[in-house]
Amino acid sequence: MINLIQAAVLGFLQGITELFPISSLGHSVIFPKLFGWNLDQSQPYFLTFLIATHLATAIVLFFFFLKDWIQVFKGLGRVVRDRKIGASDTYAKLGVLLVVGTIPAGILGLALEKPIRALFASPLIAAVFLIVNGLVLFAAERLRQRQPMTVGA
Repeated sequence: MINLIQAAVLGFLQGITELFPISSLGHSVIFPKLFGWNLDQSQPYFLTFLIATHLATAIVLFFFFLKDWIQVFKGLGRVVRDRKIGASDTYAKLGVLLVVGTIPAGILGLALEKPIRALFASPLIAAVFLIVNGLVLFAAERLRQRQPMTVGA
């Protein structure tokens, strides 16, 4: 079972890493193994803890960005009402992109839940995916730096 200090450390790690383009979940799986914590990450209590920390982060970020979320929801309302996205309506565009991006991710997540859960319960696999993700982000940044900057794309 997870103790109070471990929970505080993992919660802090979750809060710090969530806002960066790295896997806060991956760090939560790898960190206990690195520090020799005797946590059975395949047990339901660990998954429940991870879900709770992610939910808490989501709630905090939702309220922190509440004004922006309201604009996104209003933008989605305009899209439904007008049946089109205004050329300069960035909040409507963002809302549509969030909906369109969430649907396939949700379907894949539901369809592949068990294999993904088993795969990412392994600290070694999580570490490999973090490294691969880091390399992809590094390569994408290098490619972005090579591209000429354009205005009004």
